[in-house]
Amino acid sequence: MAQDQYEYQISSPEFKANPYPAYQKFRETPSFVQVPSPMGKSYFITRREDAEAALREPRFSTNPHTIMPPELIAQVFSDTEFMRAFLTSMMLQDPPDHTRLRRLVNVAFTPRKMEMWAGRVQAITDALLDELPAYGAIDLIESFAYPLPMRVFSEVLGIPVPDREQFRVWSVSFGDSLGDPVKTHSIQPQMADFLQYIYWLIDEKTAHPTQDLISDLIQAEAEGTRLNRQELVGMIITLLIAGNETTVNLISNGMYVLFQHPEQLALLKQDPTLIKGAVEEILRYRGAATNGSERWVQEDFEFRGHHFKKGESVYISIASVNRDAAYCPHAETFDITRKDNQHLAFGFGIHYCLGAPLARIEGQIAIQSLLRRYPNIRANADLGSLRWRPGSTLLGLEKLPVTL
Repeated sequence: MAQDQYEYQISSPEFKANPYPAYQKFRETPSFVQVPSPMGKSYFITRREDAEAALREPRFSTNPHTIMPPELIAQVFSDTEFMRAFLTSMMLQDPPDHTRLRRLVNVAFTPRKMEMWAGRVQAITDALLDELPAYGAIDLIESFAYPLPMRVFSEVLGIPVPDREQFRVWSVSFGDSLGDPVKTHSIQPQMADFLQYIYWLIDEKTAHPTQDLISDLIQAEAEGTRLNRQELVGMIITLLIAGNETTVNLISNGMYVLFQHPEQLALLKQDPTLIKGAVEEILRYRGAATNGSERWVQEDFEFRGHHFKKGESVYISIASVNRDAAYCPHAETFDITRKDNQHLAFGFGIHYCLGAPLARIEGQIAIQSLLRRYPNIRANADLGSLRWRPGSTLLGLEKLPVTL
């Protein structure tokens, strides 16, 4: 199937600006579409039925060490202490290691604990809105969508207030490098500083535990085991990306699609009780991530009519799956009143996002509070001209200019 060159560049801002026509073509293609990968052959999984099967298939491994030789690991991820720690993270492990790590994190990251943060999320949101001007032009991401989850998750993790801005810089640099080996290598000096800071933080929380997630992770124990130092670093990095970057995108993408659909925006302002359904539809229609983590083929095998070979890899396109009309009627329509919204924005199966309850709370409170404070907020730029951040996993804008 012939494709324009940009359509193959799944990490590029140009592709991410409007990938949905390409996804539609991909879903209609009998075979899986091949896309570039440092590994050589990599394929897009774009249909909902295929995606659910792939997410249950143990021969698709999330751990690159199961298939990639050390020299290729170093080439793709860089052979640094920081990246070695990141590669121990839960989202890059298979059972039984994933099972052990997930059990340990569950102790400190229960939905009930996250629900308890609702009041604090509202207070932080109100304080941020108080800092904004009464009217005028701002970048909504810089002024609101970014600082909100960073402040919330910094409190959840237990990051000291003076360090939070630097934490944000490291987070952005790392998030933008995902899926880009060249960029991954170029940021390693910054990541070395990031690693030393995390080591210091772990030592501080070990000596002086407080009521925060890092302290809980240090003390968490299940079946006689605890997270080792490298696993703690990997978990903190993962939680930072999963708990901060994705929520930034949820808030900003949400306002972006509401601006695109003024009748839906008017409906939400008219009936604020629709906010839960609105956030679920935002997650489905223009969610915070475009693809799930890359998965590697551990052995030659037949999967849904395609013969995969050991060493190849697959991307599960969450953004495409969520618009599969076979599972979602009128999938190309943005409808905040949609019922039974069974999207896969938070994943599926054993790697389902632990932070989903907190992300939902933040998205609902942020968008509802913003519209209540600024009922006449509008986009201050041609939405089609806005630039999307690069990277193979996250889906977020660089800026969102608005007029308050």
